[in-house]
Amino acid sequence: MGKAKLNIWLRDEQCRPFIIHTPGLDYVEVMNCMGESLELNPGSTWPARLEVPVGEAHVEVEVPPGCYVVKGHVCEPDRNINQFTDKAIVTAGCNQEICVDLIVPNVKTCALRDFHPFVREALRANLPENDIRIATRTILAAARISPDEATEMISRNIAAAKAVKGAEYLTREYNATLRMIRK
Repeated sequence: MGKAKLNIWLRDEQCRPFIIHTPGLDYVEVMNCMGESLELNPGSTWPARLEVPVGEAHVEVEVPPGCYVVKGHVCEPDRNINQFTDKAIVTAGCNQEICVDLIVPNVKTCALRDFHPFVREALRANLPENDIRIATRTILAAARISPDEATEMISRNIAAAKAVKGAEYLTREYNATLRMIRK
């Protein structure tokens, strides 16, 4: 019985290999399903991180057979990216070689995906609505998302929630986010 080999690829949102340009800032991490990082790089400052070499879009690592969560971090200032990749779950058997693809999201994707949960939690925490409104508009502006584009997305979510029996709370939450965008 032997170890499994993971070929971990960084990809852009069009599934193309995301070639690394900046030395020392881009890495992948492999964790067990309890969130404990494997020691991929013994003796280094960050033993759980395996650096993605400049000019590459992937790294290769041997792991014991098992189930893992794989994530990465990409910091490419020249491309305005400094964030975590999406995560992937992989089950690796003895002597298997497996490709793992991690998407490097752009700022716009992150903002569209995440601004509603932040608004919802800010409202639940009873933060001042004006502060929430300013923060929402700032996030959207920084990601170059127009209020119309954000309104359209949230409106689609409202329509979808209305079609689900028992999801009235979700419709209310989306409407509250819509208020933060429109005011």
